[in-house]
Order: sequence, then structure tokens, then C-alpha cells
Amino acid sequence: MSGPPRAVLIGPPGAGKSTIGRRLAQALGTQVYDTDVAIEKDTGRTIPQIFAESGEAEFRAIEERIVLYALRTYPGIVSLGGGAILSSRTRAALRGHTVVYLEISVGEGLRRTGATTANASRPLLAGSDPRAKYRELMRTRRPLYREVSTIRVRTDGRSPARVVTAVLGRLGVAPADRVPAPAAPPQRTSPRRRIRRKGGRPIPTDPGPLPRQSAPRTGRTRPPQDPPPAQETLS
Repeated sequence: MSGPPRAVLIGPPGAGKSTIGRRLAQALGTQVYDTDVAIEKDTGRTIPQIFAESGEAEFRAIEERIVLYALRTYPGIVSLGGGAILSSRTRAALRGHTVVYLEISVGEGLRRTGATTANASRPLLAGSDPRAKYRELMRTRRPLYREVSTIRVRTDGRSPARVVTAVLGRLGVAPADRVPAPAAPPQRTSPRRRIRRKGGRPIPTDPGPLPRQSAPRTGRTRPPQDPPPAQETLS
């Protein structure tokens, strides 16, 4: 199956394109094509490795090839890397598509990307002053994001669920058309039947799970609990 994407996500580093792409695809009952992931699978190298070994120009050439392929053939959600719109061929190819610009303020972008320190993990933000690099990146790219986008959604102060809801609304997807989250397994609603043996104790017909073995006392009254699951964020 091939065809134009249902929507293309763009935005700067930290806007949450990968997270929103996964959730949006789930809500629409489709799949997400993350071009950064596709680049790493295609080359067998991580993006930082490509930058370090071959330079940004080589990375952009690979990125352009993969993005153009996805825009021609992938019918689900396509999530582009933050700098993909630097290519004039990519910008031209985006015309006619539904392009969702996930907007983010400079301050929030700095926080989410870790660019407030010199240990920024993204190649274009590495160095002694990642804050200045991020501001410059936003200055040059923001006009391009606005140029190619057909929908703009702010992500500052919003959870991934709220951002996805806003995007679905802008796409014109009614709540009844959205794919519901997987239902919880059914719970027992009727009591277990018991039969009574003459002169004996009640015997449950469905004994349920076996009781746990009592552990020897070691001074600890209860086993340590697992930590709660991490909340998904837009960083």
C-alpha cells in the first residue's frame, strides 16, 4: 500500500515530533514513518556518527533522499527531522501535503533539548554555547517552518495527549472516528460458586491463583515496590 501521507510533522528539536507522531498514528489507526530512524536504518550509523564522520552536507543529502521517498510512498504519518525543511527540494515536495508545524518557544526548546548546558546531545547544538546555537537555529528555520506548514499547533505547556487532540481537531477527525485505546482486560463480575461437602468446609469451584509462598522473616515487613511507569513527555 502506498500513497501520500495522512499528515507530515515538522518542527525544531524538542517540539515532540517523534512522540506526537507515534500517538497521532495510533489515534488514526495507521503507522508513523520517522525519517531520522529511517536514516539510521538505511546507513547503519547513528545521526551523530554521520555528522562526525561525513559532515552535515552528507547527512542532508541522505535525509533529502529518504524524505522525498517517504512523501511519495508512505500513506501514514511522516515525521521529519528538524532540519529537513532546509532542502529546497523537500520544501517544494511538501506543497499539496497536510503539513503540521509543532511550534515551540525558544525557552521551552532549550529546556527540552538540554541545550541549557554544554553537553547538548544533538550534533548541531554541541559545543561551548548550545543556547546561542539553538536561538540561531530557530531564527533561520522558523520562517521555513511557517512557509511550508498548513496547520500550526503550539506545544508549550501541553501534554502529548493534549497536543494530539489539538492536531486531530485541526485535521477534522471527529472523536467517533478515532481509534480507541486498547481496552482493559475484563474483570470478574460474579462471585465464585461454592459447593459444600457433608461435614466439611466450603470448596470453591474456581480456586483462582495459587497463594504465594510465605518468605522467611528477615526484618523487612514488605518487599520493595517497583517504581511507577515514566510519563511520556515531549522532550
